[in-house]
Amino acid sequence: MCYDCKHFIKSENTCKTFPNGIPYAIFLEYYDHRKPYDGDNGVLFAPKSKDSLERVKFIYGDA
Repeated sequence: MCYDCKHFIKSENTCKTFPNGIPYAIFLEYYDHRKPYDGDNGVLFAPKSKDSLERVKFIYGDA
């Protein structure tokens, strides 16, 4: 999910939402970050493309 999010910073393997490290539950796709997660300050998954959104919907279903 992280690789499909516009907040992901590939060069640092982190994101704007979790600058000190993405929680494993989200990074390993155990948790659907289209839903709030403790510490995300309301910043949720945002698809970087239509294909990204479709991939996330395939994994987690419609939000």
